[in-house]
Amino acid sequence: MIRKKADSFIFSLFEEHADIVVFTVLFLISVFLRYRYVPLVDYRSGVSDYNYFLLPWVKTYRQLGVVKGLRQGVGNYYVPYNVFLALISKLDIKPYIPIALFSIIFDYIIALFIYKTALELKKIRKLQISDRNIKCFAMLFALLPIVIENSSIWKQCDSIYSGFLLIALFYFLKGKYNTAFVFIGIAFSFKLQAIFILPFLILFYIGKKEFSIFKFLWIPLIFLLCGLPAILCGRSAADTYMTYFHQAESIHMFVNFPSIYALGMEDGEIYFQLALFMPVILFLFSLLFISRYKSPVSSFHWLYIAAWCFITCNEFLPAMHERYDFFAVILLTFIAIFFRNKILIPVIVIHLVSACTYGACLYGRELNYTILACFYLASYCWISYDLFTCLSKENKNAGV
Repeated sequence: MIRKKADSFIFSLFEEHADIVVFTVLFLISVFLRYRYVPLVDYRSGVSDYNYFLLPWVKTYRQLGVVKGLRQGVGNYYVPYNVFLALISKLDIKPYIPIALFSIIFDYIIALFIYKTALELKKIRKLQISDRNIKCFAMLFALLPIVIENSSIWKQCDSIYSGFLLIALFYFLKGKYNTAFVFIGIAFSFKLQAIFILPFLILFYIGKKEFSIFKFLWIPLIFLLCGLPAILCGRSAADTYMTYFHQAESIHMFVNFPSIYALGMEDGEIYFQLALFMPVILFLFSLLFISRYKSPVSSFHWLYIAAWCFITCNEFLPAMHERYDFFAVILLTFIAIFFRNKILIPVIVIHLVSACTYGACLYGRELNYTILACFYLASYCWISYDLFTCLSKENKNAGV
């Protein structure tokens, strides 16, 4: 009798609340993994961004103090993240804990806005999945290997700017353009790579025709405001606002990202200028396509275009690092899971390539980047073909 009651309770629990059970278990697993990985600061390769950069910067702030440190300019991040490092230097705990936690918070913000964006798109696009199950799939994004490795093991901040970009895209879909551009500005103030969203913004502006070009001014305005703490502490405005220019001085074609330049085009003197213009050329043709597009581009396809713009920058710009496609991988995974199962294979391949490059950088593994670049390029071409095929069919079905 007791056994039957126990079985009946379990069956009824899963029949009525399976989504809650799955969501809770996924959440607990994600917390457990972060609890185990956050204390890792030393890797077998001996290469650790935390030990080589973040920890020394925090120690410098402890020696100089917040005001003097911000005045002098510590590290190569822009002001907002430097303010964070300066503040945690006052805490009597190991710096890796707040550094990791800051990024981990945005891991879950990413999952939250994946959920909110899926619900928003479900209103206007047929989606055969219940609202309760959407949150279970959204929680999967807190368990993606690149998300856990980036924030918990590597102590990097890619989830921070990616979180702000996802929030911005959510508000773009809702038509709240001022709010969206403010979050773009915040994302750009945390990481230079947020600029890869700019081609999408231009295409969106031309395609939508719903907001003024002056709304783009929110981005430099937020950037200028975010630099004020350092300026108020005595750092020169020129030195403060030129931070990203100093980061972009590299002339290396290939660093450790399997872009097209890993296919025997590592010579920066020959290919560097061409590499800078390759994405521009692709985006100009995309702009031509969008400008002649007569049927309204769906919200789903705008997200797809955003992901494509981001990954195009990674594929063709020089001096890319293994982490720079973080946001593109997140967004493409969202599209593949919820709306476009046809690109699951190339998205999985990109995840596997990312796992290899992360492993090489974190643990000193030897990689054949030429082979990885071939797989990445094939996946990029697959996704590009699928996107523009979708857009062409949508335009044709509209009777154009």
